[in-house]
Amino acid sequence: MNPKCKFVVGVDYGTTFTGVSYAFFSSPHVPSRIAYPQGNCAIQGISWGFLIEHGVPASSGTKLLLDSGVDITEFSDTVLEAATGLGIMKLPHGKIAIQVVTEFLREVYVNICRELEKHLAMLHSPLRPRDVQMEFWVTTPAVWSDQTQLKYKEAAIRAGFGPSDDSRVMGYWYATVEAAPCYLISEVSPRLSFDELTSAVCGMCGATAIDRNFYLLVSERFGAAFKNLPLTETGADSNFMGSFQTIKEEFSCSAVDKVYRLPLAMALNSPNPTFFDAENQFVLLSSNDVRGIFDPVLRGITQLIYRQIESANQEVGRFIINKIVLVGGFSQSPYLRERISKAFVVDGKLAILTPADPQTMVMRGAAIRGLGGPQPTTRKCRNHYGVERSVWIKGTGTVTGFASWVLAKGERYALNHTATQDLVVPHRAGDSLLKTSNIYGCNDANAPQRVDHPGVDLISQLMCDFAGVELAQFPQSRTGTQVEYLLSYSIEITFGARGVLKCKAVCQGRTVGETTVQLAREQWWGSLSTVLGLSMA
Repeated sequence: MNPKCKFVVGVDYGTTFTGVSYAFFSSPHVPSRIAYPQGNCAIQGISWGFLIEHGVPASSGTKLLLDSGVDITEFSDTVLEAATGLGIMKLPHGKIAIQVVTEFLREVYVNICRELEKHLAMLHSPLRPRDVQMEFWVTTPAVWSDQTQLKYKEAAIRAGFGPSDDSRVMGYWYATVEAAPCYLISEVSPRLSFDELTSAVCGMCGATAIDRNFYLLVSERFGAAFKNLPLTETGADSNFMGSFQTIKEEFSCSAVDKVYRLPLAMALNSPNPTFFDAENQFVLLSSNDVRGIFDPVLRGITQLIYRQIESANQEVGRFIINKIVLVGGFSQSPYLRERISKAFVVDGKLAILTPADPQTMVMRGAAIRGLGGPQPTTRKCRNHYGVERSVWIKGTGTVTGFASWVLAKGERYALNHTATQDLVVPHRAGDSLLKTSNIYGCNDANAPQRVDHPGVDLISQLMCDFAGVELAQFPQSRTGTQVEYLLSYSIEITFGARGVLKCKAVCQGRTVGETTVQLAREQWWGSLSTVLGLSMA
Protein backbone atom coordinates (compact mmCIF):
# COMPACT_ATOMS: atom_id res chain seq x y z
CA MET A 1 0.00 0.00 0.00
CA ASN A 2 1.27 3.46 -0.83
CA PRO A 3 2.04 5.66 2.19
CA LYS A 4 -0.70 8.10 3.00
CA CYS A 5 -0.52 11.52 1.44
CA LYS A 6 -0.54 14.41 3.87
CA PHE A 7 -3.28 16.99 3.48
CA VAL A 8 -2.65 20.10 5.62
CA VAL A 9 -5.63 22.32 6.36
CA GLY A 10 -5.52 25.77 7.96
CA VAL A 11 -8.82 26.81 9.54
CA ASP A 12 -9.43 30.41 10.63
CA TYR A 13 -12.75 30.63 12.51
CA GLY A 14 -13.07 34.40 12.51
CA THR A 15 -15.61 36.56 14.29
CA THR A 16 -17.12 37.72 10.99
CA PHE A 17 -15.86 35.26 8.36
CA THR A 18 -14.39 31.77 8.44
CA GLY A 19 -11.64 30.76 6.01
CA VAL A 20 -10.07 27.46 5.08
CA SER A 21 -6.71 27.07 3.34
CA TYR A 22 -5.62 23.71 1.97
CA ALA A 23 -2.12 22.56 1.13
CA PHE A 24 -3.40 21.85 -2.40
CA PHE A 25 -5.66 24.84 -2.87
CA SER A 26 -7.50 27.59 -0.98
CA SER A 27 -11.19 28.29 -0.57
CA PRO A 28 -12.64 31.74 0.07
CA HIS A 29 -14.08 32.99 3.32
CA VAL A 30 -17.65 32.25 4.31
CA PRO A 31 -19.65 34.22 6.90
CA SER A 32 -19.21 32.89 10.46
CA ARG A 33 -22.97 32.54 10.90
CA ILE A 34 -25.27 29.65 11.78
CA ALA A 35 -29.08 29.41 11.77
CA TYR A 36 -31.28 26.83 13.51
CA PRO A 37 -34.74 25.59 12.51
CA GLN A 38 -36.15 26.40 15.95
CA GLY A 39 -38.08 29.62 15.43
CA ASN A 40 -37.08 29.71 11.75
CA CYS A 41 -39.92 28.33 9.67
CA ALA A 42 -37.93 29.09 6.50
CA ILE A 43 -35.37 26.30 7.10
CA GLN A 44 -35.69 22.60 7.91
CA GLY A 45 -32.26 21.98 9.44
CA ILE A 46 -29.07 23.76 10.47
CA SER A 47 -27.92 26.29 7.87
CA TRP A 48 -24.54 28.03 7.82
CA GLY A 49 -22.34 30.51 5.96
CA PHE A 50 -23.61 31.55 2.55
CA LEU A 51 -26.36 28.90 2.74
CA ILE A 52 -28.32 31.17 5.08
CA GLU A 53 -30.85 33.01 2.97
CA HIS A 54 -31.43 36.72 3.33
CA GLY A 55 -33.74 37.58 6.20
CA VAL A 56 -33.26 34.35 8.16
CA PRO A 57 -32.26 35.11 11.79
CA ALA A 58 -28.81 33.68 12.52
CA SER A 59 -26.14 33.69 15.21
CA SER A 60 -22.81 35.37 14.47
CA GLY A 61 -19.70 36.37 16.41
CA THR A 62 -20.37 33.45 18.76
CA LYS A 63 -16.72 32.57 19.34
CA LEU A 64 -16.25 35.77 21.37
CA LEU A 65 -18.75 34.44 23.91
CA LEU A 66 -16.47 31.51 24.73
CA ASP A 67 -14.40 34.02 26.71
CA SER A 68 -17.24 36.23 27.97
CA GLY A 69 -16.46 35.58 31.62
CA VAL A 70 -12.77 36.47 31.44
CA ASP A 71 -11.13 39.83 32.08
CA ILE A 72 -9.28 40.34 28.78
CA THR A 73 -6.96 43.28 29.39
CA GLU A 74 -7.42 47.02 29.45
CA PHE A 75 -7.61 47.11 25.65
CA SER A 76 -10.76 44.99 25.44
CA ASP A 77 -13.82 46.50 23.85
CA THR A 78 -15.99 48.00 26.59
CA VAL A 79 -19.23 47.86 24.59
CA LEU A 80 -19.28 44.08 24.15
CA GLU A 81 -22.00 43.54 26.74
CA ALA A 82 -24.12 46.40 25.42
CA ALA A 83 -23.82 45.12 21.86
CA THR A 84 -24.92 41.66 22.96
CA GLY A 85 -28.08 43.28 24.30
CA LEU A 86 -28.69 44.75 20.84
CA GLY A 87 -28.77 41.30 19.30
CA ILE A 88 -25.14 41.05 18.23
CA MET A 89 -23.43 37.82 19.39
CA LYS A 90 -26.72 36.59 20.81
CA LEU A 91 -27.05 32.86 21.38
CA PRO A 92 -30.06 30.88 20.14
CA HIS A 93 -32.57 29.94 22.84
CA GLY A 94 -31.40 26.96 24.86
CA LYS A 95 -27.86 27.00 23.44
CA ILE A 96 -24.54 27.82 25.06
CA ALA A 97 -21.55 29.23 23.19
CA ILE A 98 -19.55 26.01 22.95
CA GLN A 99 -22.56 24.20 21.42
CA VAL A 100 -23.00 26.82 18.71
CA VAL A 101 -19.26 26.92 17.98
CA THR A 102 -19.16 23.11 17.78
CA GLU A 103 -22.12 22.92 15.42
CA PHE A 104 -20.72 25.63 13.15
CA LEU A 105 -17.29 23.98 13.03
CA ARG A 106 -18.97 20.64 12.26
CA GLU A 107 -20.49 22.19 9.14
CA VAL A 108 -17.05 23.55 8.21
CA TYR A 109 -15.50 20.11 8.73
CA VAL A 110 -18.12 18.33 6.61
CA ASN A 111 -17.58 20.89 3.85
CA ILE A 112 -13.78 20.41 3.99
CA CYS A 113 -14.18 16.64 3.63
CA ARG A 114 -16.61 17.06 0.74
CA GLU A 115 -14.25 19.44 -1.08
CA LEU A 116 -11.28 17.14 -0.40
CA GLU A 117 -13.09 14.19 -1.95
CA LYS A 118 -13.86 16.24 -5.07
CA HIS A 119 -10.26 17.40 -5.35
CA LEU A 120 -8.78 13.93 -4.93
CA ALA A 121 -11.06 12.57 -7.63
CA MET A 122 -9.73 15.16 -10.12
CA LEU A 123 -6.05 14.29 -9.62
CA HIS A 124 -4.09 12.61 -12.44
CA SER A 125 -3.82 9.58 -10.16
CA PRO A 126 -7.08 9.69 -8.18
CA LEU A 127 -6.86 9.05 -4.46
CA ARG A 128 -9.46 7.94 -1.95
CA PRO A 129 -9.99 10.01 1.22
CA ARG A 130 -8.80 7.09 3.36
CA ASP A 131 -5.45 7.25 1.54
CA VAL A 132 -4.91 10.81 2.78
CA GLN A 133 -3.72 11.80 6.25
CA MET A 134 -5.43 15.03 7.24
CA GLU A 135 -3.74 17.50 9.58
CA PHE A 136 -5.58 20.56 10.85
CA TRP A 137 -4.01 23.79 12.09
CA VAL A 138 -6.72 25.89 13.68
CA THR A 139 -6.27 29.56 14.52
CA THR A 140 -7.22 31.05 17.86
CA PRO A 141 -7.09 34.62 19.20
CA ALA A 142 -4.14 35.26 21.53
CA VAL A 143 -6.53 37.34 23.64
CA TRP A 144 -8.03 34.08 24.89
CA SER A 145 -6.91 32.50 28.14
CA ASP A 146 -5.49 28.98 28.14
CA GLN A 147 -8.81 27.75 29.56
CA THR A 148 -10.80 29.33 26.72
CA GLN A 149 -8.38 27.93 24.14
CA LEU A 150 -9.00 24.48 25.60
CA LYS A 151 -12.76 25.03 25.27
CA TYR A 152 -12.26 25.89 21.63
CA LYS A 153 -10.06 22.85 21.08
CA GLU A 154 -12.77 20.70 22.67
CA ALA A 155 -15.36 22.22 20.32
CA ALA A 156 -13.13 21.53 17.29
CA ILE A 157 -12.58 17.91 18.29
CA ARG A 158 -16.31 17.40 18.87
CA ALA A 159 -16.94 18.91 15.45
CA GLY A 160 -14.83 16.23 13.78
CA PHE A 161 -11.34 17.74 13.80
CA GLY A 162 -10.23 14.97 16.11
CA PRO A 163 -8.77 11.46 15.96
CA SER A 164 -10.38 9.00 13.53
CA ASP A 165 -9.26 6.38 11.04
CA ASP A 166 -8.88 8.84 8.16
CA SER A 167 -8.07 12.15 9.81
CA ARG A 168 -6.60 13.54 12.97
CA VAL A 169 -5.85 16.73 14.79
CA MET A 170 -2.15 16.80 15.50
CA GLY A 171 -2.68 19.19 18.41
CA TYR A 172 -0.80 22.01 16.69
CA TRP A 173 -2.59 25.30 17.14
CA TYR A 174 -1.57 28.36 15.14
CA ALA A 175 -2.52 31.49 17.08
CA THR A 176 -3.62 34.73 15.47
CA VAL A 177 -3.15 37.88 17.51
CA GLU A 178 -4.61 41.35 17.49
CA ALA A 179 -1.15 42.75 18.18
CA ALA A 180 1.44 40.09 17.57
CA PRO A 181 4.72 39.56 19.30
CA CYS A 182 7.70 41.34 17.74
CA TYR A 183 10.23 39.12 16.01
CA LEU A 184 13.94 39.70 15.36
CA ILE A 185 15.25 38.03 12.19
CA SER A 186 18.74 36.66 12.90
CA GLU A 187 19.26 34.67 9.71
CA VAL A 188 17.59 34.50 6.31
CA SER A 189 19.68 31.90 4.45
CA PRO A 190 20.03 28.96 4.30
CA ARG A 191 17.12 28.79 6.73
CA LEU A 192 14.97 31.55 8.17
CA SER A 193 15.75 31.99 11.86
CA PHE A 194 14.09 34.45 14.21
CA ASP A 195 13.48 35.10 17.90
CA GLU A 196 10.39 36.35 19.67
CA LEU A 197 11.26 39.72 21.22
CA THR A 198 8.00 40.38 23.05
CA SER A 199 4.92 38.51 24.19
CA ALA A 200 1.59 39.27 22.59
CA VAL A 201 -0.60 42.02 23.97
CA CYS A 202 -4.07 42.01 22.61
CA GLY A 203 -7.61 43.25 22.80
CA MET A 204 -10.86 43.02 20.93
CA CYS A 205 -10.46 46.02 18.69
CA GLY A 206 -11.14 44.78 15.17
CA ALA A 207 -13.93 45.11 12.63
CA THR A 208 -16.50 43.67 15.03
CA ALA A 209 -15.82 46.56 17.41
CA ILE A 210 -16.57 48.96 14.54
CA ASP A 211 -19.93 47.26 14.02
CA ARG A 212 -20.71 47.46 17.73
CA ASN A 213 -19.89 51.17 17.83
CA PHE A 214 -22.17 51.70 14.85
CA TYR A 215 -25.03 49.80 16.49
CA LEU A 216 -24.61 51.79 19.69
CA LEU A 217 -24.64 55.11 17.83
CA VAL A 218 -27.82 54.26 15.94
CA SER A 219 -29.42 52.84 19.07
CA GLU A 220 -28.69 56.01 21.03
CA ARG A 221 -30.10 58.21 18.28
CA PHE A 222 -33.30 56.31 17.58
CA GLY A 223 -33.93 54.41 20.82
CA ALA A 224 -36.71 51.83 20.88
CA ALA A 225 -37.67 52.51 17.26
CA PHE A 226 -34.35 50.92 16.25
CA LYS A 227 -33.88 48.45 19.09
CA ASN A 228 -37.28 46.84 18.53
CA LEU A 229 -36.69 46.17 14.85
CA PRO A 230 -36.21 42.48 13.96
CA LEU A 231 -32.72 41.21 13.16
CA THR A 232 -33.89 40.62 9.61
CA GLU A 233 -33.84 44.41 9.27
CA THR A 234 -30.75 45.25 11.34
CA GLY A 235 -28.69 42.03 11.53
CA ALA A 236 -25.46 41.16 9.78
CA ASP A 237 -27.26 39.96 6.64
CA SER A 238 -29.57 42.96 6.31
CA ASN A 239 -29.45 45.61 3.59
CA PHE A 240 -28.87 48.11 6.38
CA MET A 241 -25.64 46.43 7.54
CA GLY A 242 -24.65 45.72 3.96
CA SER A 243 -24.67 49.46 3.32
CA PHE A 244 -22.53 50.05 6.39
CA GLN A 245 -20.10 47.35 5.25
CA THR A 246 -19.61 49.28 2.01
CA ILE A 247 -18.87 52.44 4.01
CA LYS A 248 -16.28 50.57 6.10
CA GLU A 249 -14.53 49.30 2.98
CA GLU A 250 -14.45 52.67 1.19
CA PHE A 251 -14.05 55.30 3.92
CA SER A 252 -10.63 56.97 4.00
CA CYS A 253 -8.86 59.97 5.49
CA SER A 254 -8.81 61.67 2.09
CA ALA A 255 -12.49 61.10 1.34
CA VAL A 256 -14.55 64.24 0.74
CA ASP A 257 -16.97 64.90 3.60
CA LYS A 258 -20.41 63.66 2.67
CA VAL A 259 -23.61 62.23 4.10
CA TYR A 260 -23.99 58.46 3.78
CA ARG A 261 -27.48 57.01 3.30
CA LEU A 262 -28.39 53.62 4.76
CA PRO A 263 -31.84 52.13 3.97
CA LEU A 264 -33.92 51.35 7.07
CA ALA A 265 -37.67 51.66 7.57
CA MET A 266 -38.49 53.03 11.03
CA ALA A 267 -41.55 54.64 12.55
CA LEU A 268 -40.25 57.78 14.28
CA ASN A 269 -42.11 60.65 15.87
CA SER A 270 -40.61 63.99 14.76
CA PRO A 271 -37.28 62.55 13.56
CA ASN A 272 -34.24 64.78 13.41
CA PRO A 273 -33.68 65.40 9.67
CA THR A 274 -29.93 65.48 10.28
CA PHE A 275 -30.02 61.82 11.24
CA PHE A 276 -33.01 60.36 9.38
CA ASP A 277 -34.69 60.93 6.02
CA ALA A 278 -38.28 60.09 6.94
CA GLU A 279 -39.65 60.54 3.42
CA ASN A 280 -37.26 58.04 1.80
CA GLN A 281 -36.54 55.97 4.95
CA PHE A 282 -32.77 56.39 5.15
CA VAL A 283 -30.51 56.60 8.22
CA LEU A 284 -28.05 59.45 7.62
CA LEU A 285 -24.40 59.29 8.70
CA SER A 286 -21.97 62.17 8.28
CA SER A 287 -18.26 61.70 7.70
CA ASN A 288 -17.73 62.90 11.28
CA ASP A 289 -20.10 60.16 12.45
CA VAL A 290 -18.04 57.54 10.64
CA ARG A 291 -14.81 58.91 12.11
CA GLY A 292 -16.42 58.78 15.55
CA ILE A 293 -17.23 55.11 14.99
CA PHE A 294 -13.73 54.23 13.81
CA ASP A 295 -11.52 56.39 16.01
CA PRO A 296 -12.05 54.76 19.44
CA VAL A 297 -11.14 51.40 17.93
CA LEU A 298 -8.10 52.81 16.14
CA ARG A 299 -6.91 54.45 19.36
CA GLY A 300 -6.94 51.03 20.97
CA ILE A 301 -5.02 49.55 18.04
CA THR A 302 -2.35 52.25 18.08
CA GLN A 303 -1.95 51.82 21.85
CA LEU A 304 -1.34 48.12 21.31
CA ILE A 305 1.28 48.82 18.65
CA TYR A 306 3.01 51.49 20.74
CA ARG A 307 3.25 49.09 23.66
CA GLN A 308 4.81 46.39 21.51
CA ILE A 309 7.30 48.76 19.91
CA GLU A 310 8.35 50.09 23.32
CA SER A 311 8.75 46.55 24.67
CA ALA A 312 10.90 45.56 21.70
CA ASN A 313 13.06 48.67 22.04
CA GLN A 314 13.59 48.01 25.74
CA GLU A 315 14.49 44.40 25.00
CA VAL A 316 17.38 45.30 22.65
CA GLY A 317 18.24 48.79 23.94
CA ARG A 318 17.57 50.65 20.70
CA PHE A 319 14.84 51.33 18.13
CA ILE A 320 14.51 47.99 16.39
CA ILE A 321 11.12 47.68 14.65
CA ASN A 322 11.20 48.57 10.95
CA LYS A 323 8.06 46.92 9.59
CA ILE A 324 4.46 46.53 10.70
CA VAL A 325 2.48 43.87 8.83
CA LEU A 326 -1.31 44.24 8.75
CA VAL A 327 -3.35 41.12 8.03
CA GLY A 328 -6.99 40.13 8.42
CA GLY A 329 -10.16 41.50 6.90
CA PHE A 330 -10.11 44.82 8.74
CA SER A 331 -6.66 45.63 7.33
CA GLN A 332 -8.36 46.20 3.96
CA SER A 333 -9.84 49.42 5.37
CA PRO A 334 -8.16 52.46 3.75
CA TYR A 335 -8.92 54.54 6.85
CA LEU A 336 -7.18 52.02 9.11
CA ARG A 337 -4.08 51.82 6.92
CA GLU A 338 -3.84 55.61 6.57
CA ARG A 339 -4.22 56.20 10.32
CA ILE A 340 -1.64 53.54 11.19
CA SER A 341 0.78 55.02 8.65
CA LYS A 342 0.25 58.53 10.00
CA ALA A 343 0.91 57.37 13.55
CA PHE A 344 4.02 55.27 12.93
CA VAL A 345 5.72 56.12 9.64
CA VAL A 346 8.28 58.78 10.64
CA ASP A 347 11.42 59.69 8.63
CA GLY A 348 11.14 56.49 6.62
CA LYS A 349 12.31 54.36 9.56
CA LEU A 350 9.24 52.17 9.67
CA ALA A 351 7.14 50.71 6.84
CA ILE A 352 3.52 49.57 6.94
CA LEU A 353 2.95 46.43 4.86
CA THR A 354 -0.39 44.95 3.82
CA PRO A 355 -0.11 41.77 1.72
CA ALA A 356 -2.37 41.07 -1.23
CA ASP A 357 -5.67 39.57 -0.06
CA PRO A 358 -4.90 40.16 3.64
CA GLN A 359 -8.17 38.53 4.71
CA THR A 360 -6.78 35.10 3.79
CA MET A 361 -3.31 35.59 5.30
CA VAL A 362 -4.19 34.15 8.70
CA MET A 363 -5.61 30.87 7.42
CA ARG A 364 -2.85 30.60 4.78
CA GLY A 365 -0.26 31.15 7.49
CA ALA A 366 -1.83 28.31 9.46
CA ALA A 367 -1.51 25.94 6.50
CA ILE A 368 2.08 27.08 5.81
CA ARG A 369 2.98 26.46 9.45
CA GLY A 370 1.50 22.98 9.11
CA LEU A 371 3.72 22.37 6.08
CA GLY A 372 6.78 23.00 8.25
CA GLY A 373 7.00 26.76 8.06
CA PRO A 374 9.57 28.48 10.29
CA GLN A 375 8.97 29.17 13.95
CA PRO A 376 10.91 31.24 16.47
CA THR A 377 14.02 29.71 17.99
CA THR A 378 13.15 31.41 21.29
CA ARG A 379 9.90 32.77 22.59
CA LYS A 380 8.57 34.58 25.61
CA CYS A 381 6.38 32.80 28.10
CA ARG A 382 2.96 34.45 28.41
CA ASN A 383 2.17 33.06 31.87
CA HIS A 384 3.82 31.64 34.95
CA TYR A 385 3.61 27.83 35.04
CA GLY A 386 4.36 25.57 37.95
CA VAL A 387 3.30 22.87 40.37
CA GLU A 388 2.02 22.57 43.92
CA ARG A 389 4.44 21.63 46.66
CA SER A 390 4.38 21.10 50.40
CA VAL A 391 6.56 22.96 52.90
CA TRP A 392 7.58 21.77 56.35
CA ILE A 393 7.23 24.60 58.89
CA LYS A 394 8.75 24.21 62.35
CA GLY A 395 6.08 24.00 65.00
CA THR A 396 3.34 23.48 62.42
CA GLY A 397 4.41 20.51 60.35
CA THR A 398 3.79 19.96 56.66
CA VAL A 399 1.76 22.71 54.97
CA THR A 400 0.36 22.14 51.49
CA GLY A 401 -0.70 24.62 48.81
CA PHE A 402 2.57 26.36 48.04
CA ALA A 403 3.42 27.12 44.42
CA SER A 404 6.70 26.28 42.77
CA TRP A 405 6.91 28.23 39.49
CA VAL A 406 9.28 26.61 36.99
CA LEU A 407 8.49 28.87 33.99
CA ALA A 408 8.23 32.64 34.48
CA LYS A 409 6.00 35.07 32.63
CA GLY A 410 7.99 37.34 30.32
CA GLU A 411 11.09 35.13 30.31
CA ARG A 412 12.45 34.01 26.95
CA TYR A 413 12.97 30.28 26.48
CA ALA A 414 14.35 28.19 23.66
CA LEU A 415 11.90 25.80 22.08
CA ASN A 416 11.74 22.54 24.03
CA HIS A 417 13.37 24.14 27.08
CA THR A 418 12.84 21.79 30.03
CA ALA A 419 12.51 22.82 33.68
CA THR A 420 12.53 20.30 36.53
CA GLN A 421 10.97 20.42 39.99
CA ASP A 422 11.63 17.80 42.67
CA LEU A 423 8.60 16.82 44.75
CA VAL A 424 7.68 14.44 47.54
CA VAL A 425 4.31 12.78 48.10
CA PRO A 426 3.43 10.70 51.20
CA HIS A 427 2.11 7.18 50.68
CA ARG A 428 0.63 4.85 53.27
CA ALA A 429 1.03 1.12 52.71
CA GLY A 430 -2.19 -0.27 51.33
CA ASP A 431 -3.34 3.00 49.72
CA SER A 432 -3.55 3.50 45.97
CA LEU A 433 -0.23 4.15 44.26
CA LEU A 434 -1.96 6.39 41.71
CA LYS A 435 -1.21 9.99 42.76
CA THR A 436 -2.15 13.35 41.24
CA SER A 437 0.15 16.33 40.66
CA ASN A 438 -1.56 19.59 39.74
CA ILE A 439 -0.16 21.93 37.06
CA TYR A 440 -0.96 25.63 37.57
CA GLY A 441 -0.80 28.79 35.51
CA CYS A 442 -0.90 32.46 36.49
CA ASN A 443 -1.11 35.58 34.33
CA ASP A 444 -0.26 38.06 37.11
CA ALA A 445 2.94 40.08 36.75
CA ASN A 446 4.25 38.73 40.06
CA ALA A 447 3.72 35.04 40.71
CA PRO A 448 1.99 34.43 44.07
CA GLN A 449 3.37 32.06 46.67
CA ARG A 450 0.26 29.90 46.98
CA VAL A 451 -1.93 28.04 44.49
CA ASP A 452 -5.14 29.18 46.22
CA HIS A 453 -4.42 32.78 45.18
CA PRO A 454 -7.33 34.11 43.03
CA GLY A 455 -4.97 34.77 40.12
CA VAL A 456 -3.86 31.14 39.89
CA ASP A 457 -5.64 28.65 37.60
CA LEU A 458 -5.50 24.88 37.64
CA ILE A 459 -4.67 24.08 34.00
CA SER A 460 -4.01 20.33 34.13
CA GLN A 461 -3.65 17.30 36.36
CA LEU A 462 -0.77 14.88 35.94
CA MET A 463 -1.65 11.33 37.01
CA CYS A 464 1.39 9.55 38.45
CA ASP A 465 1.38 5.75 38.74
CA PHE A 466 3.97 4.55 41.27
CA ALA A 467 2.90 0.89 41.06
CA GLY A 468 6.15 -0.13 39.37
CA VAL A 469 8.62 1.59 41.71
CA GLU A 470 10.65 0.06 44.54
CA LEU A 471 9.02 1.33 47.74
CA ALA A 472 11.87 -0.03 49.85
CA GLN A 473 14.20 2.60 48.36
CA PHE A 474 12.18 5.49 49.81
CA PRO A 475 12.39 6.92 53.36
CA GLN A 476 9.74 5.38 55.56
CA SER A 477 8.28 5.75 59.01
CA ARG A 478 6.16 3.45 61.13
CA THR A 479 3.34 4.29 63.51
CA GLY A 480 2.23 1.06 65.14
CA THR A 481 1.47 -1.25 62.24
CA GLN A 482 1.05 1.61 59.75
CA VAL A 483 3.97 2.23 57.36
CA GLU A 484 4.28 5.54 55.50
CA TYR A 485 6.66 6.19 52.62
CA LEU A 486 7.88 9.50 51.22
CA LEU A 487 7.85 9.03 47.46
CA SER A 488 10.33 11.39 45.85
CA TYR A 489 9.97 12.15 42.14
CA SER A 490 10.58 14.93 39.62
CA ILE A 491 8.25 16.75 37.28
CA GLU A 492 9.78 17.86 34.00
CA ILE A 493 7.94 20.62 32.12
CA THR A 494 9.01 21.24 28.52
CA PHE A 495 8.10 24.60 27.01
CA GLY A 496 7.15 25.27 23.43
CA ALA A 497 7.03 21.72 22.11
CA ARG A 498 4.67 22.34 19.13
CA GLY A 499 2.61 24.79 21.11
CA VAL A 500 2.20 22.74 24.27
CA LEU A 501 3.65 22.26 27.71
CA LYS A 502 4.81 18.68 27.96
CA CYS A 503 4.67 17.50 31.56
CA LYS A 504 6.36 14.29 32.66
CA ALA A 505 6.77 12.72 36.09
CA VAL A 506 9.95 10.68 36.63
CA CYS A 507 10.66 8.39 39.58
CA GLN A 508 13.66 6.08 39.98
CA GLY A 509 14.64 6.77 36.39
CA ARG A 510 11.31 5.71 34.90
CA THR A 511 8.37 7.75 33.62
CA VAL A 512 5.37 7.38 35.93
CA GLY A 513 3.08 9.95 34.30
CA GLU A 514 2.75 12.20 31.24
CA THR A 515 0.36 14.86 30.02
CA THR A 516 0.30 17.87 27.71
CA VAL A 517 -1.16 21.34 28.18
CA GLN A 518 -2.19 23.17 25.01
CA LEU A 519 -0.82 26.73 24.98
CA ALA A 520 -2.03 27.60 21.44
CA ARG A 521 0.78 29.97 20.71
CA GLU A 522 2.19 28.82 17.35
CA GLN A 523 2.84 31.84 15.12
CA TRP A 524 4.37 32.44 11.71
CA TRP A 525 4.93 35.76 10.04
CA GLY A 526 6.86 35.65 6.77
CA SER A 527 8.60 39.04 6.62
CA LEU A 528 12.39 39.12 6.46
CA SER A 529 13.14 41.85 8.99
CA THR A 530 12.32 42.91 12.49
CA VAL A 531 8.56 42.71 12.31
CA LEU A 532 5.51 43.59 14.35
CA GLY A 533 2.60 41.60 12.95
CA LEU A 534 -0.91 42.93 13.43
CA SER A 535 -4.00 40.86 12.71
CA MET A 536 -7.21 42.78 12.06
CA ALA A 537 -10.02 40.24 12.08
